[in-house]
Amino acid sequence: MKSGTRIAILVAIAAVVVLAAVLLPPIPQPLSYHAFADQQDLVGVPNFADVVSNSAFLLVGLYGLAQMLSLRTLEAHLREPRPEQRPEQLRSKAGK
Repeated sequence: MKSGTRIAILVAIAAVVVLAAVLLPPIPQPLSYHAFADQQDLVGVPNFADVVSNSAFLLVGLYGLAQMLSLRTLEAHLREPRPEQRPEQLRSKAGK
């Protein structure tokens, strides 16, 4: 399967999902859904323990982003020709 075909399929699936989210009615939730386990306010943050418990997800996400950015930087660096392989330097050596 060609790369363009795969991208077209992904775009079509994404469009169907967005269209369904826009056209379908909201899914009702019981009011008890928002009765979290921790009801304490601490440092001005409601449900403090529930909020802080998500910090592990934040840290893992930031770590993943940092890894992706460093990987892209590494790949870009590896793709750059080395100074001795750059065409302008090869021409100047040939002209000497």
